[in-house]
Amino acid sequence: MEYKQLFSKNDAIALLEMIHQTSSCSNENEFRALMNSLRSLISFEYAFCGIGKIVAPGLIEPGIAVNLYYPNVAFELYIARKEYLIDPIARRAFTEFGLQYWGDTIKELIKKGYKHPTDYRDIMIDFGLVDGYTYSVRNLKKPEGSSFAFAGRKMKRDKRAEAVLELVAPHLHEALTRIVNINANPCPDVRLSPREHEVIKWLKQGKTTWEISVILCISERTVKFHICNIMHKLNATTRSHAIAVAIEQGLIDVE
Repeated sequence: MEYKQLFSKNDAIALLEMIHQTSSCSNENEFRALMNSLRSLISFEYAFCGIGKIVAPGLIEPGIAVNLYYPNVAFELYIARKEYLIDPIARRAFTEFGLQYWGDTIKELIKKGYKHPTDYRDIMIDFGLVDGYTYSVRNLKKPEGSSFAFAGRKMKRDKRAEAVLELVAPHLHEALTRIVNINANPCPDVRLSPREHEVIKWLKQGKTTWEISVILCISERTVKFHICNIMHKLNATTRSHAIAVAIEQGLIDVE
């Protein structure tokens, strides 16, 4: 995705500041402040996040859920009824991971004849939880994952919002796991080689694989090899996630 065309200078500054804040976030109040900052970048009315144990593809055992802006009744019903066991959004989130637009998932399922087995979908709509995004991140070394949901009455598909979530969600994942003390030491004794250290520093600067190959005078294939090693060492699912973990572990500077 080409981010430069989607963000203004102020957007870019706000994103960098937010990512910087995630690296030092150490409690729930600070995490909630981060979500308030996110609201200045994308428009959403409701949000919640959580971390759970992956029992099977699409099946989770909740570890902790944080209600950020959801109506309390809707949130409590979701947990009490264990709707996450049948919610197609949640099941896809913990099967495929990454970014998901609710409308796309529901349309696909309706075409296949899907009908939600309870009245919870109607309850969500009554509260204004009509559409939204979910971004989920998987821990590759443990059967765990985190999920961040953002919803609203008129939350349409938006490339800018998607770009923000792609960039920010991996950092929010690191902050959340740190706060709840799940996977507290995701990368013990991680050591990057000098070349891997150079590669991830350029990744943090937003350089492409080709640009890094030119800067370091190595082939694109070699750059991809180093990136693959970096992601494996840092237990990262995406390049942004790898950068977030590297910052969290003090392997590269925030600035």
